[in-house]
Amino acid sequence: MPLLNHFSIRLKLSLLAALLSTSLVSGQSIRKKTKIASCRNRIEQGVSGLVFEVSGNQMPAPGKGAPVRKGTQREFGIFLPANLATAIKAKKEEDCFFKNTGSRLVQRAKTGKDGCFSLALMPGKYSIFVREKGFWYANSFGGNGEIFEFEVFPDSVTHVDFRINHGAWY
Repeated sequence: MPLLNHFSIRLKLSLLAALLSTSLVSGQSIRKKTKIASCRNRIEQGVSGLVFEVSGNQMPAPGKGAPVRKGTQREFGIFLPANLATAIKAKKEEDCFFKNTGSRLVQRAKTGKDGCFSLALMPGKYSIFVREKGFWYANSFGGNGEIFEFEVFPDSVTHVDFRINHGAWY
């Protein structure tokens, strides 16, 4: 009887391991769905803003009005402050696309369909990246290599607009 019991336990463990490895390899990990952080979420402290895309010729011209900022839904990540010295670029010549931000992910969410987002955060400094072409994308850099850094202050909401402009020329 003990041999049969031992065999039964090993079989169950093997089946469990196979099930877990299959689900992880197929991309169906046990993670929750990415939450929507739309502007309908009322927050007292954190970050809110708009993710919008511009493309094509952005050169000023006579009779050409100001571009319209139309929001776009995107997945985004809030990281502890990221820096160019530790981030890993997707390709050497692509300065705004990163395989790895070199920093810890604090929260991951999606904007509303209108591109608007509102997310509660603790006071502190953070970096924001948008998921674009399978990489983390950020296009704002500070003088010391900070990547799209912003700060949340106690009992206030910091406004951050994120322009996706890799398809534009100026």
